[in-house]
Amino acid sequence: MGHLLGLTPAQMQHALGSAGTQAAGLWEFLRTAADSKQLHTAHAAAAGLMAAYLAKDGFTGAQDIFTGPQGLAAGMSTDANPAKLTEGLGTRWATAETSFKWHASCRHTHPAADALLQVMQQNNLQPADIAQVTCHVHQGAIDVLGPVVNPSTVHQSKFSMGTVLGWRPLWVCGPP
Repeated sequence: MGHLLGLTPAQMQHALGSAGTQAAGLWEFLRTAADSKQLHTAHAAAAGLMAAYLAKDGFTGAQDIFTGPQGLAAGMSTDANPAKLTEGLGTRWATAETSFKWHASCRHTHPAADALLQVMQQNNLQPADIAQVTCHVHQGAIDVLGPVVNPSTVHQSKFSMGTVLGWRPLWVCGPP
Protein backbone atom coordinates (compact mmCIF):
# COMPACT_ATOMS: atom_id res chain seq x y z
CA MET A 1 0.00 0.00 0.00
CA GLY A 2 2.88 2.33 0.78
CA HIS A 3 4.11 2.03 -2.81
CA LEU A 4 0.64 2.70 -4.22
CA LEU A 5 0.33 5.81 -2.07
CA GLY A 6 3.80 6.98 -3.06
CA LEU A 7 5.02 7.05 0.54
CA THR A 8 8.53 8.27 1.21
CA PRO A 9 10.82 5.96 3.22
CA ALA A 10 10.13 8.06 6.32
CA GLN A 11 6.37 7.86 5.77
CA MET A 12 6.63 4.10 5.23
CA GLN A 13 8.51 3.78 8.52
CA HIS A 14 5.69 5.66 10.26
CA ALA A 15 3.09 3.44 8.54
CA LEU A 16 4.88 0.29 9.67
CA GLY A 17 5.20 1.70 13.17
CA SER A 18 1.50 2.46 13.40
CA ALA A 19 0.43 -0.88 11.89
CA GLY A 20 2.88 -2.83 14.03
CA THR A 21 1.52 -1.43 17.28
CA GLN A 22 -1.81 -3.04 16.41
CA ALA A 23 -0.42 -6.54 15.79
CA ALA A 24 -1.59 -9.47 17.87
CA GLY A 25 -2.83 -12.66 16.20
CA LEU A 26 -3.10 -14.65 19.40
CA TRP A 27 -4.47 -18.19 19.18
CA GLU A 28 -6.60 -18.37 22.32
CA PHE A 29 -9.71 -18.46 20.08
CA LEU A 30 -9.10 -22.18 19.56
CA ARG A 31 -10.02 -22.99 23.16
CA THR A 32 -13.59 -21.73 22.91
CA ALA A 33 -14.48 -21.98 19.21
CA ALA A 34 -14.49 -18.20 18.93
CA ASP A 35 -14.85 -16.57 15.52
CA SER A 36 -12.02 -14.10 16.11
CA LYS A 37 -9.41 -15.90 13.93
CA GLN A 38 -11.00 -14.32 10.87
CA LEU A 39 -10.28 -10.91 12.37
CA HIS A 40 -6.51 -11.47 12.27
CA THR A 41 -6.05 -10.95 8.55
CA ALA A 42 -8.93 -8.50 8.24
CA HIS A 43 -7.61 -6.32 11.05
CA ALA A 44 -4.04 -6.55 9.79
CA ALA A 45 -5.11 -5.39 6.33
CA ALA A 46 -7.26 -2.59 7.72
CA ALA A 47 -4.54 -1.48 10.15
CA GLY A 48 -1.96 -1.42 7.37
CA LEU A 49 -4.24 0.54 5.07
CA MET A 50 -5.13 3.04 7.78
CA ALA A 51 -1.49 3.38 8.85
CA ALA A 52 -0.37 4.06 5.27
CA TYR A 53 -3.00 6.78 4.77
CA LEU A 54 -2.17 8.33 8.15
CA ALA A 55 1.55 8.34 7.37
CA LYS A 56 0.84 10.00 4.02
CA ASP A 57 -0.93 12.74 5.97
CA GLY A 58 1.99 13.22 8.37
CA PHE A 59 0.89 11.02 11.26
CA THR A 60 3.94 9.59 13.00
CA GLY A 61 4.45 5.98 14.09
CA ALA A 62 6.96 4.13 16.24
CA GLN A 63 10.44 4.64 14.76
CA ASP A 64 11.78 1.18 15.57
CA ILE A 65 8.68 -1.00 15.66
CA PHE A 66 10.46 -4.19 14.61
CA THR A 67 13.69 -4.15 16.63
CA GLY A 68 13.20 -1.57 19.36
CA PRO A 69 13.42 -2.62 23.02
CA GLN A 70 9.61 -2.64 23.18
CA GLY A 71 8.98 -3.48 19.52
CA LEU A 72 7.55 -6.55 17.85
CA ALA A 73 10.69 -8.68 18.15
CA ALA A 74 11.02 -8.03 21.89
CA GLY A 75 7.29 -8.51 22.47
CA MET A 76 6.92 -11.69 20.44
CA SER A 77 10.20 -13.56 20.99
CA THR A 78 12.90 -14.14 23.55
CA ASP A 79 15.55 -14.82 20.92
CA ALA A 80 14.63 -12.59 17.98
CA ASN A 81 17.30 -11.94 15.37
CA PRO A 82 16.61 -8.53 13.75
CA ALA A 83 19.24 -9.20 11.06
CA LYS A 84 16.86 -11.79 9.57
CA LEU A 85 14.44 -8.99 8.62
CA THR A 86 16.69 -7.76 5.83
CA GLU A 87 18.69 -10.92 5.10
CA GLY A 88 18.74 -11.41 1.33
CA LEU A 89 16.68 -8.26 0.75
CA GLY A 90 16.52 -7.60 -2.98
CA THR A 91 18.16 -10.92 -3.87
CA ARG A 92 16.05 -13.61 -2.18
CA TRP A 93 12.36 -13.68 -2.92
CA ALA A 94 10.38 -15.54 -0.27
CA THR A 95 7.30 -15.98 -2.46
CA ALA A 96 8.61 -19.37 -3.56
CA GLU A 97 8.90 -20.36 0.11
CA THR A 98 5.37 -19.31 0.97
CA SER A 99 2.82 -21.99 1.67
CA PHE A 100 -0.49 -21.81 -0.10
CA LYS A 101 -3.74 -22.92 1.48
CA TRP A 102 -5.44 -25.23 -1.01
CA HIS A 103 -8.02 -26.42 1.52
CA ALA A 104 -10.40 -24.39 3.66
CA SER A 105 -8.70 -25.54 6.85
CA CYS A 106 -5.68 -24.92 9.03
CA ARG A 107 -2.48 -25.32 7.01
CA HIS A 108 -1.30 -27.98 9.46
CA THR A 109 -4.04 -30.29 8.16
CA HIS A 110 -3.10 -29.95 4.49
CA PRO A 111 -0.33 -32.60 4.22
CA ALA A 112 -2.54 -35.24 5.85
CA ALA A 113 -5.55 -34.28 3.72
CA ASP A 114 -3.44 -34.39 0.54
CA ALA A 115 -1.90 -37.74 1.51
CA LEU A 116 -5.28 -39.29 2.31
CA LEU A 117 -6.76 -38.04 -0.95
CA GLN A 118 -3.80 -39.45 -2.88
CA VAL A 119 -4.06 -42.86 -1.20
CA MET A 120 -7.80 -42.97 -1.86
CA GLN A 121 -7.38 -42.04 -5.52
CA GLN A 122 -4.45 -44.41 -6.15
CA ASN A 123 -6.30 -47.32 -4.54
CA ASN A 124 -9.79 -46.46 -5.77
CA LEU A 125 -11.05 -46.25 -2.18
CA GLN A 126 -14.36 -44.84 -1.04
CA PRO A 127 -14.93 -43.38 2.44
CA ALA A 128 -16.85 -46.51 3.48
CA ASP A 129 -13.75 -48.58 2.70
CA ILE A 130 -11.75 -46.89 5.46
CA ALA A 131 -12.21 -47.75 9.13
CA GLN A 132 -9.52 -45.55 10.68
CA VAL A 133 -6.92 -43.00 9.66
CA THR A 134 -3.62 -42.59 11.45
CA CYS A 135 -1.51 -39.56 10.67
CA HIS A 136 1.84 -38.50 12.05
CA VAL A 137 2.46 -34.78 12.36
CA HIS A 138 5.13 -32.48 13.72
CA GLN A 139 4.95 -30.83 17.14
CA GLY A 140 3.83 -27.48 15.69
CA ALA A 141 0.73 -29.13 14.26
CA ILE A 142 -0.02 -30.84 17.56
CA ASP A 143 0.32 -27.51 19.37
CA VAL A 144 -2.28 -25.88 17.11
CA LEU A 145 -4.61 -28.80 16.40
CA GLY A 146 -4.36 -30.59 19.74
CA PRO A 147 -6.68 -28.29 21.70
CA VAL A 148 -9.52 -28.91 19.22
CA VAL A 149 -10.84 -32.24 20.44
CA ASN A 150 -14.56 -31.64 19.99
CA PRO A 151 -15.19 -28.92 17.41
CA SER A 152 -18.53 -27.21 17.84
CA THR A 153 -18.46 -24.67 15.01
CA VAL A 154 -17.56 -24.74 11.33
CA HIS A 155 -14.60 -22.47 12.02
CA GLN A 156 -13.29 -24.65 14.84
CA SER A 157 -13.70 -27.72 12.62
CA LYS A 158 -11.05 -26.25 10.31
CA PHE A 159 -8.60 -26.88 13.17
CA SER A 160 -9.71 -30.47 13.74
CA MET A 161 -7.67 -33.10 11.89
CA GLY A 162 -10.47 -35.61 12.37
CA THR A 163 -13.08 -33.34 10.85
CA VAL A 164 -10.84 -32.32 7.95
CA LEU A 165 -10.06 -35.95 7.18
CA GLY A 166 -13.71 -36.89 7.63
CA TRP A 167 -13.19 -39.57 10.28
CA ARG A 168 -13.92 -37.88 13.55
CA PRO A 169 -13.48 -39.34 16.15
CA LEU A 170 -11.77 -42.39 14.61
CA TRP A 171 -8.42 -40.72 14.08
CA VAL A 172 -5.09 -40.94 15.76
CA CYS A 173 -2.70 -38.04 15.46
CA GLY A 174 0.71 -37.77 16.99
CA PRO A 175 4.39 -37.27 16.38
CA PRO A 176 6.13 -39.74 14.02
